Amino acid sequence: YCGLTRTQRMYVRGGHCSGNISMETVHKLFAKGIFHLVIDSPNGQCGFACLTPLGKALQARLRAA
Repeated sequence: YCGLTRTQRMYVRGGHCSGNISMETVHKLFAKGIFHLVIDSPNGQCGFACLTPLGKALQARLRAA
């Protein structure tokens, strides 16, 4: 987890990408495989960011530290 910025660690620890987060941060977390997009709208165009298994393991380490 040392490759993450303080802001990225904050969102991983919280388990969600919401609030006042820049798209650059979102894209970097997606690129690192920590979050992925879960489409949940009937038209298939809207969704939310969810932790991947890697993200959940990282979240557990961050919360334990």
